[in-house]
Amino acid sequence: MKYDDVIISYDDSSPNTETLALVLIHGFAYNKKMWDEQRTLLSKNHRVITYDIRGHGKTTSGYKDYTMELLADDLKHLIDHLHLKNFILGGFSMGGYIALAFCRKYKTPLKKLILMSTKHTADSEETKENRQILAQRVESNGVESVSSILINRMLTKETLKTHPEIKIRGQSMILEASAKGIASSSRAMGKRKDSTSVLSTITVPTLIIVGDEDRVTPVVFSEAMHSLIADSVLEIIPNAGHLSNLDNPTAFTKALINFL
Repeated sequence: MKYDDVIISYDDSSPNTETLALVLIHGFAYNKKMWDEQRTLLSKNHRVITYDIRGHGKTTSGYKDYTMELLADDLKHLIDHLHLKNFILGGFSMGGYIALAFCRKYKTPLKKLILMSTKHTADSEETKENRQILAQRVESNGVESVSSILINRMLTKETLKTHPEIKIRGQSMILEASAKGIASSSRAMGKRKDSTSVLSTITVPTLIIVGDEDRVTPVVFSEAMHSLIADSVLEIIPNAGHLSNLDNPTAFTKALINFL
């Protein structure tokens, strides 16, 4: 799908507009391939739509400066392109920031909301500085210079030790992103607004998922979101880090299916 300065790559499991659509937004540095296991199972009962955020996977980087609002605009154009009137929205990590920006900016009706390995607060000054350092490193030395750092932070030590194929898979997705996509997204996350006020406005059933060993967005943030969203369910995935759907795909997908 082409619009403005970007060409968005997406997958749609079914053109049937009568089937309830589930739109999934991947996390920072990864792409729509991270949903492969979930797509296979969820497509049996839902129209599953996944897409690559600009600068990730097969979506072009564009020339604009990234913000969560711009990435929410990309999502809105995709939804309009597919003529989705009522759908379920799920965002993972940075995808969760985009989902919350979308809820803040647009009044598009949602059937349900899923927030995964994400948080509602803005970054601390230290985290903002670290995101700027990462962006500069990528611009100077390429995506390869950060791929190991990112994947090692996001998987559990057990997964890294016993399932090297998962690490390889994660790194391969990172390496498919452009330097602009990684750097611009990193800076955009650092500039994002606090979304605490958005949570009280969410009235649809909401699922919050987090890995019990998540070092990037620890469980405490998901517990806080759960307390602030009236109709919400919190699922803590055992033996899982930030990439909970890769660390423990069975428990992660079961939580999604039960909620849906």
